[in-house]
Amino acid sequence: MSKLKKYLLPLVTGVITLCLILGMLSGCAPAATTDAQQDSPSLGEILDPSGNPFVNRFSDEKDIRTATFVVAASDSDHRYDCDLRCDGTADDVQINAALTAGAGGKVVLLEGNYQITANIVVPASTHLSGMGKGTILTTTAAIGITNMVVVNGDNVTVSDMKLVLGAGAGNAGTRPNVIYANTRTNLLLENLWTYGDQTVADDAALARQNGIYFTATTDSKIINCLVENNKKSGINLAGSSDSNLVSGNRITACVSAGIEVRGSEYNNVIANRCHTNLTGISNYTGSDYNTYDSNVCSGNTTSGIYLNAGVHNQAVGNTCNVNGIGISCTTATYSNITGNACDNNTGNGIILTADYATVTGNMIWSAGGTNPAIEATSVDYCIVSGNSCFGTGAGISCSAMTNSAITGNIVQGGVGIKISGASHDNTITGNTCSDSPAGNGIVVQSSDYNTVSGNTVENNADKGIYIYRSSYNTISGNTSTNNGEGIYVKGDGTANADYNFVTSNSCRGNTYTIDISGGADCNHNRVIDNEVSDSAYLIIDAGLDTEFNSVIVPFSDGTDPQDSGYLIDLGADTARAWLILPLEVQVVIKLKIYARAVDPSGTTMALEINVNGGASNEAYTTHATAAPDTPSTTTNFAANDVIFWELSSAEIVALNAGDSIQVVVLHEAANDGGIETDAYIRTVEIEYQ
Repeated sequence: MSKLKKYLLPLVTGVITLCLILGMLSGCAPAATTDAQQDSPSLGEILDPSGNPFVNRFSDEKDIRTATFVVAASDSDHRYDCDLRCDGTADDVQINAALTAGAGGKVVLLEGNYQITANIVVPASTHLSGMGKGTILTTTAAIGITNMVVVNGDNVTVSDMKLVLGAGAGNAGTRPNVIYANTRTNLLLENLWTYGDQTVADDAALARQNGIYFTATTDSKIINCLVENNKKSGINLAGSSDSNLVSGNRITACVSAGIEVRGSEYNNVIANRCHTNLTGISNYTGSDYNTYDSNVCSGNTTSGIYLNAGVHNQAVGNTCNVNGIGISCTTATYSNITGNACDNNTGNGIILTADYATVTGNMIWSAGGTNPAIEATSVDYCIVSGNSCFGTGAGISCSAMTNSAITGNIVQGGVGIKISGASHDNTITGNTCSDSPAGNGIVVQSSDYNTVSGNTVENNADKGIYIYRSSYNTISGNTSTNNGEGIYVKGDGTANADYNFVTSNSCRGNTYTIDISGGADCNHNRVIDNEVSDSAYLIIDAGLDTEFNSVIVPFSDGTDPQDSGYLIDLGADTARAWLILPLEVQVVIKLKIYARAVDPSGTTMALEINVNGGASNEAYTTHATAAPDTPSTTTNFAANDVIFWELSSAEIVALNAGDSIQVVVLHEAANDGGIETDAYIRTVEIEYQ
């Protein structure tokens, strides 16, 4: 009982004292006022419609605030614990009055719904804050609003509220942005939820109808905001808005870009989520040295990230899934596209039409479609390296690419690597292309002076390496295994495939190992020092003047030796040569006899050729070829021209390394339009691989 008295008595005494004070105050007469004072509302009357500036103070037990002014909505739960209260009609009046009076301090809007009919103007060095998503400001369709929130000075913070453009807000031609800042610095926009208005027509002005619009605004931060449903872009950094940080935001359902950077530099756009916009993130003309890092862009109509122009921009570590295109880089020179994941986009994973770009270390998965994972068109001095491309749309396709490198990529299950359309002077090296169900490993089409080296192509249904209508390319040191064709060089009536050099490749287990095709449209190609094995068709030469490894020996015995060779012009004339095939021979391709013609011919010259060969402890006739009436391969020759005959029969091809070979040629009568033998027989050449 004594304890109750101890605490209860002071409380009762305090209440009685407070009542006495209030009674004294109520008995005081109001001060006299002039007519002018009555006509001009006081600050308290502006701040609170009741006209009493003291009625809505926080109670002493709750007021530990740092805010300069606290504003309540008409439906705030604590609307009687504030400096001022709105009435739910034109709440911008009370809010702007508080911002003006509290400039340089902090104005807090309590939870509740605020109706906005004019711009909210935030002065310099002022913090306008809500209480989170429960603080909701909504514009009406009032005429005159040009921007919902205008940042009117430097060092401003706007945070913790929802800002909604009501349907039809503003006037056609000057429709509002949700937040607008022009020529400001050191701003912080944080924990905001902005909602635009798509019920109205497009004003066709880039500076209108955005969620957050910065122009010439620098060194500022937009952090952890939800921005959605804008007629233009969600966040727009324009007109030299440099060195800003845009991070941790979610931007969705915007008619243009989720985040747009236009004419602005050195911005960091990091760890944002942009989905179901026209474009996730866009970088436009004059936007240089920007970094787009660790963003997630998904479900956007055109591109996840669109580097439209500018120089030295970086797209690093982003995830771009289920967009039209994962990352698009067009005319944005010196771009760095590194370490991104692009999965299941409708079109390409990465598309490149910019010079001096680096595309490296990206992972691209395509579950379907025919668009290659990486596509480059009309580019110069680019690097495409270390990328991993998987799925049925996997592949790297380059057209009109020059002076570039495609190195160290993995392409599995798609269309391999292809350069075409006058792609000259490129290097394709160290790539692995495998498991294409209907395509090729590496294709060089209508492109010259390229180097294809050190690649692994395996288990592709069609060709491992395909050189088509292309000349002066070097194909060296590649491993081609278990493909339809190991290496295929082909020209046709449209364009030749000439002077290609195929050397030091390893081709095993292919249906056709090395195939030179095209007749007169495939000339003077060199096929030297390749490893060929485990195939039913090791070498096919249907080109013209193809050069292979060879062994050449002179004829050393005959009936009529002359300074120019052994003359065969009579029925009993003959010439002989002997040789041993080198041990490195894997397959014999053809045998050739060279001579100097005595008489001219408008057609061919006939010759009888007999070849016998065998290994140690075999009969010397183990591989025997009798070829009477063999017409010369050379046609329409003049007297003293060098001519040759060629054999590639099964018994010739069956000759093996180490075989001892005898070649005997004899006079042959005129036959099938060709003249009789009349030539100095000189050398025999056996071509092999």
